[in-house]
Amino acid sequence: MKRNIAWLSIIALTYLMTVLTGCGGGGSTTASGGGGGGGGGGTTVTLPTDPAGQISYSVDKLKDANYASAKTGFDAAKNNSNSTDYQKREAATGSLYCDVKLGNLDLGSDSLVNSLLQITNKNSTTFAPEYAVTAEVRIPLDAHLLLGIAYMVRNKSGDNDKAVSSLQQLGGSTFNANFTFNTEIGLSVTNPEAHALLSMAFFYAGNKDSSSSQLAIAKTLDADGQYLMVSEISNALAIMGL
Repeated sequence: MKRNIAWLSIIALTYLMTVLTGCGGGGSTTASGGGGGGGGGGTTVTLPTDPAGQISYSVDKLKDANYASAKTGFDAAKNNSNSTDYQKREAATGSLYCDVKLGNLDLGSDSLVNSLLQITNKNSTTFAPEYAVTAEVRIPLDAHLLLGIAYMVRNKSGDNDKAVSSLQQLGGSTFNANFTFNTEIGLSVTNPEAHALLSMAFFYAGNKDSSSSQLAIAKTLDADGQYLMVSEISNALAIMGL
């Protein structure tokens, strides 16, 4: 079984890392406005002053693969005194994703995992010191998704089960297996791919039935074969005997 998992890592995770860590969007951006800036030199832009506008700016920059400018916007929103707790968590997740795309953070690094654990922790005083009741705190699904992926790539003892737990958050607190994932910060993962990733996580954790179920959902959602990640994970799991 360990040998099979090693082969799955080579086939599926190599592709996954290529998709999520493909670098680009270099150059520096100096930004003004709204509590956040970037490095000197390069292009000067004026960011929106409101956190929602700063996050929207960053999402647009991600679409253009301009990760440096996207990070500037996310950092501005994260540090904006007018940002809500949720917006701070969104922006912090987006900033980490940009660091991965820029090559500043490894996808399976302890640093990334620990930062995402802070974001996904309702009791984190970094993001929610004003909340007395943790049930009031919402966690961005993008953070759960990125954390689940980071656990799979890191692959330390216990990480397989942690990856499942993180990715199951996409289905809500009672876990709806037919969840719909839509990124709010521009992650390069679609709903069918999110189900395929959860299928892979279940397989890693030794739960073949749930893995098969999630893969079937992913394939149904991707009936026209549009998403290569779905087919790559499906092929890898088939080789492993799913």
